[in-house]
Amino acid sequence: MVTEQVKLLAKYEDEELAETSSYDVIPPYDQAKALGKTNIDVDRIAAGLPCGSEGFLLMYVRWRKLERDLYNERKDRYDITQIPDVYDSCKYDRVHNSHLKLEDLDELFEVAKLLADGVIPNEYGINPKQKLKIGFKNLLADCWVKF
Repeated sequence: MVTEQVKLLAKYEDEELAETSSYDVIPPYDQAKALGKTNIDVDRIAAGLPCGSEGFLLMYVRWRKLERDLYNERKDRYDITQIPDVYDSCKYDRVHNSHLKLEDLDELFEVAKLLADGVIPNEYGINPKQKLKIGFKNLLADCWVKF
């Protein structure tokens, strides 16, 4: 699971940044540069660290919290309201931390996206009738695009 991989990476949180040049070819940097983003921490990416100010320890805490919140062991139940958070976290790490090459992240993202597509529309509307109506409209829109 992603959480265990990040836990292993967090052990090396205090390591120094690698001695690299800002001009080395780094795919995430090149992608950001192509999008016009010049404020990117090239040294962190080159050193194999998470993007931005997030370290491995914070990244581990984020994933561990998602894992705990998604599944309640005591009740032996999943909390589907956490699915959008899992989806967002997967998407964030795929975009900003792709250089970490986390195993199974792409597969987790695909599953989370499928589940989120069903759960997120339920967040709209006040009562069950409105939620059903809005969800149905979203479903029709998705089906229309696919066919």
